[in-house]
Amino acid sequence: RSRRQRQMCIRDRLRRDKAILKPIIQHNPNYLTRMLVFDIDKPKKPNKYWTVEQHIKDSDAPTPNIIIKNPKNGHAHVAYILTTPVPMTDNSSQKAIRFAAAVEKRLSIKLNADIGYTAFISKNLLHEQWDTEITNEESYDLQELEVWLTPEQQKQSQPQKRAMDGLGSRMRLFNDLRYWSCLLYTSDAAD
Repeated sequence: RSRRQRQMCIRDRLRRDKAILKPIIQHNPNYLTRMLVFDIDKPKKPNKYWTVEQHIKDSDAPTPNIIIKNPKNGHAHVAYILTTPVPMTDNSSQKAIRFAAAVEKRLSIKLNADIGYTAFISKNLLHEQWDTEITNEESYDLQELEVWLTPEQQKQSQPQKRAMDGLGSRMRLFNDLRYWSCLLYTSDAAD
């Protein structure tokens, strides 16, 4: 299948029983973040003993709940399941959303994960195309994940007014447009 065909399959609103058969799925609903997912690619020049598990251990990051590997190239998605999901609606706490985004960004840096990954879709852990490993059955609080960060990284994970990196480009775009539209609206109202 071409990349466009795969994207079209993902965009189709499939019932859960049909979507679960696809190799790539949306792991969080649009309104809730239940897990933080990171894309870890094999380095361009790895040593012959490189594994994603060793990569995580070397980065001194917490053990993820799930590792979903592509057996052909060694690339993987690692997932941290949250004990308390973070709501992502208009009525949700912006402070909680910013905190989740900051922790996600800092953890991504710690894992040396792909910073271009939007964390919107991931490998389906139930699909036969991937090698799936459950590495930790205990879910994480965001505060627990923050403890794994260095003191400098913890400072950077404290909510800041406009720190939206981490939860994807849609959230960042929404907040940037919201900010600029308020400025335009108030300047037009003043005239």
